[in-house]
Amino acid sequence: MALLEPGELGGTCVNVGCVPKKAMWLAADLAERIALASALGFDVPERPALSWKELVIHRQAYISNIHSSYRNRLDETGVVRIPARGHLLDAHTVACSDGVHYSAAHILLATGAHPQRPSLPGAELGRVSDDFFDLRAAPARVAIVGGGYIAVELAGLLQALGSCVELLVRGDRLLERFDYELTDRLADNLRQQGVRIHFNYRLRELQREGEGVRAFGHDGPQDSVYDALFFATGRRGNSQGLGLEALGIGIGEHQQVEVDAWQTTAVPSVHAVGDIAGKVGLTPVAVAAARRMMDRLFGGQPQTKMDYENVPSVVFSHPPLGQVGISEEEARALRAGERVLQPLPADAAGAGQRHPAQPVQDGLCRCGGTRGGHPPAGRGGRRDPAGLCRGPEDGRDQGAVRRYRGDPPDLGRGSGADALSRSRGRVVTPGAAGPVARTPMRQWVPPAFTAAPVRPAVLLMSRPVPRIATASPRIALGGIGLAAIGAIAAWGKAIIVKLGLRHGVDATTLLALRMLMALPLFVLMALWSARRATPLS
Repeated sequence: MALLEPGELGGTCVNVGCVPKKAMWLAADLAERIALASALGFDVPERPALSWKELVIHRQAYISNIHSSYRNRLDETGVVRIPARGHLLDAHTVACSDGVHYSAAHILLATGAHPQRPSLPGAELGRVSDDFFDLRAAPARVAIVGGGYIAVELAGLLQALGSCVELLVRGDRLLERFDYELTDRLADNLRQQGVRIHFNYRLRELQREGEGVRAFGHDGPQDSVYDALFFATGRRGNSQGLGLEALGIGIGEHQQVEVDAWQTTAVPSVHAVGDIAGKVGLTPVAVAAARRMMDRLFGGQPQTKMDYENVPSVVFSHPPLGQVGISEEEARALRAGERVLQPLPADAAGAGQRHPAQPVQDGLCRCGGTRGGHPPAGRGGRRDPAGLCRGPEDGRDQGAVRRYRGDPPDLGRGSGADALSRSRGRVVTPGAAGPVARTPMRQWVPPAFTAAPVRPAVLLMSRPVPRIATASPRIALGGIGLAAIGAIAAWGKAIIVKLGLRHGVDATTLLALRMLMALPLFVLMALWSARRATPLS
């Protein structure tokens, strides 16, 4: 096997994408946490000085280690790396830029994509997202053109690291493919952090003014001159110069290679994965698609292919957003006229970014039919989507996901039943006539400056454990009796909780029912203790 790569190994993700971006995101997150430490009483400056040079050195050293790891793995597996570009001569032959020709039974295209620079006067004065990693300091004033995930990620990073950022968004919202309610709250949080957002902005021209750039839109110039302006207006596939048109391989609107469900082009021996294939632009998805393709071609699994439904995605904005499955808008398109969601209150889905000590892991859980979307927001949000998408992948419907009991909800966790109960929204379950909305029990949100795990105010979902001192055999027998009573109480609790989830009984009524059920048991326990218990010394 041979690999043609004229540049550094790792492609966009490792060199000018996910990896360096996450390093910068970590620095921005630490800047916010340092401010939180100062607010909590730690003797640290609210805005400590950042050595951008040291940050870049650390970032590039980490990337260099990845390069070394890739080279070692290629050597260990016997893959020949050819540092040259290539183009296809026919269905089985590749001509390299050094004049050498190579033949193979199968050819895989994984050439990635590049940032798009819009066609307008003065566009050369702006930078693209790849240029962000060439910065050696945070520009004082920055404009970012776009409203997608790259735009909001850059805006959050630069604002947290000391820049004054303005977002110039062509549409009327951020992140059009994400749930509207979360993106609306993201916009509020970005404004809270100091980012100025201009929706419905049509960029017309850029002009040089001194050492900066002035942007002209449909309403004239902006209020300030920017030290840097970045275009985050989409990406285009690297399909030019590969000789694809001569072989009859289709090229899409965004310069992506057209492939079928098996990652194969119009030429059966030529395949494509990753950004160039125009499916889902995520590195783990590209890796998974390539593995399934190899299993099909060489592993004796002719029906194996990548399933692009319910792919989890995370945007490393501030706060991070994650989503699995369909959005509310898509659910409404599938079942028009049905109410499947009650909006979250102001203290959920990212309001923790406004208050330094409130929990930020909150989310929505919704379902269209038997599959749904789960978009959490907050620092813990980047961990949940991949886990929740396993339900549909493993053939389980929304009911199975709802029966999952997650970890106790604390400042960094929340999934399954915990996410449902903490969303303060409406849980949608599949029914015979379509989705049926049920109102979950509410859980208490801890007050400010509380770092302990969240505890519900109404202890319907927790099992009380009485304290038992075994000072004598009779007390030990009493402990066994209490354990039996606890088991009966747990059985009663399960019935009551099921009653609440199925019939929408409110939390106060459920508490009264449980107290009524437990009353005879506690009376018997008190009588037995008064007669049998031995005083403890």
